[in-house]
Amino acid sequence: IGNDIRLREEGPSIARALAAEGYRTAYIGKWHLDGPDRTAFTPPGPRRQGFEYWAACNCSHLYWEAYYYRDAPEPVWIDTYEPTGQTDLAIEYLQGAARREAPFCLFLSWGPPHCPYDQAPNRFTAMYDPDRLPMRRNVENADPRVTAGYYAHVTALDWNFGRLMDALDETGMADDTLVIFTSDHGDMLYSHGRGWKSKPWAESVIVPFIVRWPGVALAGASDGAPFGLTDLTPTLCALTGAPIPHGVEGHAWPEMLLGTPGPRPTSAPIYLTLHAVPQSFPVWRGVVTATHTYARFADRPWVLYDDAADPYQMDNL
Repeated sequence: IGNDIRLREEGPSIARALAAEGYRTAYIGKWHLDGPDRTAFTPPGPRRQGFEYWAACNCSHLYWEAYYYRDAPEPVWIDTYEPTGQTDLAIEYLQGAARREAPFCLFLSWGPPHCPYDQAPNRFTAMYDPDRLPMRRNVENADPRVTAGYYAHVTALDWNFGRLMDALDETGMADDTLVIFTSDHGDMLYSHGRGWKSKPWAESVIVPFIVRWPGVALAGASDGAPFGLTDLTPTLCALTGAPIPHGVEGHAWPEMLLGTPGPRPTSAPIYLTLHAVPQSFPVWRGVVTATHTYARFADRPWVLYDDAADPYQMDNL
């Protein structure tokens, strides 16, 4: 619900749920769930929320001066672009997982395409000329250098994600592994003249959610139902046969992820409920459906869009 808040140590988590079913659990990358000290070492134990293998830092956006912690409070420095170094660790983990009998659950949490936007590797930056970039129809007062840098980060992640898929193929685990690619938020990139996140518009709220599970998930299927990230834990539990922990919010929608007939969500909440998050608006909350977006402040309505008729959300109803 906001940045720099430490999760309570007790309670359900996806790692605890799957570990109870015999899964090995691993977390690599940005954690950002261990309180306001972004350099903090998260020790083995309950603050890791059930993850066994650990190569993570709480929060850093210095993509060329990055580090992570293992099980000791001394940082391990990464001598390359942070996502590339983290992907190296994930590939190493996959190679080890292929030699073990137990199933595994691995989270790889990259920081980009978050700002700073000018830190992508040069070979990806060179692919995007700021002076020749097409912009979305609703962009106002853009800095094309920011957009070009964002795209360069995205392309660097595409390349690293390809390395992960190659590693799954090489270890022989591709057909037995559910892969999900998603994100926690988008970026306005000057749509509606705004930047960053924490806003009700689609550029901030809508994130990729791509599933691959050969022979199980229907390849090429797509679905516009409003699946929220709060639904991810119960859905993963349903797909793996783990009991959904008591008290977990969200709902299980396994058929949606598999592309098969079955129930679908009809709405998802959106909100910014803490003043502590740096942003340009008062706190707000709203809802997204398959066709509409609505958001309001505590004392007045704010935006209503017919997303089907107005996908760039330029006509506030």
